[in-house]
Amino acid sequence: MKRSILAILGLSLMLVQSEAYATTLTSVVQTVRVSSGVSPVRMSIQMVGRTSCPTTGWFAFENAGSGIGRLWSDLAIAASKGGKQLTITGTGRCDVFGVEGISIIDLE
Repeated sequence: MKRSILAILGLSLMLVQSEAYATTLTSVVQTVRVSSGVSPVRMSIQMVGRTSCPTTGWFAFENAGSGIGRLWSDLAIAASKGGKQLTITGTGRCDVFGVEGISIIDLE
């Protein structure tokens, strides 16, 4: 029982710490990439600036064709076409490609 509680506390601390390193960038969109052959559809967005992950400036999310992913896709494409700025707040976690996940997207 004691070990279970310690494990839960340790996991909670890891999750809180990972959010502390989440990146927030505001810039025009440099590149919008939709990955083919990936299911669910993945969209990657390159911004000006550094993220907390190895691939500098890149954010990505899954399910780009439905739900919140579809809304984020529409925002990224509209910003890219119109030369408008986006503010992206990441998750603070890097995926297997070294790209930070997305928590929030705001169209400026």
